[in-house]
Amino acid sequence: MSWGVETTRKDKLFLNIYDLTSNGVLHNIGIGAYHSGVQFRDEEYTFAGGAGVFHHGPKEAPGAVYRETLEIGSFEGGMTRVREVIEALQEEFGSTRYHVILNNCNHFSDRFCKLLTGKTIPPYVNRLAYIGSFAECLFPDRFKRSLTSGTPYSQVTEVGFTAFRGSGRKLNDVGSTSAPTQDNVSLIPSSAGETERLEMLRKQRLAKFDSS
Repeated sequence: MSWGVETTRKDKLFLNIYDLTSNGVLHNIGIGAYHSGVQFRDEEYTFAGGAGVFHHGPKEAPGAVYRETLEIGSFEGGMTRVREVIEALQEEFGSTRYHVILNNCNHFSDRFCKLLTGKTIPPYVNRLAYIGSFAECLFPDRFKRSLTSGTPYSQVTEVGFTAFRGSGRKLNDVGSTSAPTQDNVSLIPSSAGETERLEMLRKQRLAKFDSS
C-alpha cells in the first residue's frame, strides 16, 4: 500500500451525434447530414451561427434528432483543461465565424476532441461538408451568403442556450504548461477580410483531409 500519492483522474469525452434530416440511405453510404456536440461529464459543448461556442444538457440539442453517442477518448485536467481548450477556440469558432461547409459544429467537435484526447471524430460525421467544399465555387452568391448565417438549430437564441464566455485567446496564448498547440488547421488572422478568410479556411480544411 502506498501513502501520499494522489491518483490523477481521467475523464472520458463523448461525441453525441444528431440527424439534421432523416438521413436513412445517406447514413448507410456515409454522407448523411449531422450535427454533433462533445459531452464532458454532464454538459455538451457545441457551436452554431449567432451563438458561437455554448453548452446544454447531454443529448438535448434543439432542432436536431439524437442518433448515437460515441466514446472518443480520455484526458487529464478536468474542467480546468476543458476551459483552456474552449477559450483557445473562441476566435476560430466565434459567433460570426459559422459556415455550414467550412466551419460548422462538426469542425468544432473535431478540433475540441483532438486537442483534449489527440483523437478525431469519425470522418462520416462531416463528410457531406467536405464534399460540398469542392463545389462551393459553383454556388450562386445569394446561397453562399446564407451559408455563413445558417445554423442547424431552430431559433437557437430563443431556446435557452448558455454561451460559454472566454477570453478568446489564441491557442498559443493559453497560460498553461499543458496548453494546446495548433494542429494542421491554423487559426485565421482576425485582420483577414471575409472573402480571404473563407478561402484560407477552405484550403486548410482540404489540406487536412488530403493529409489524413
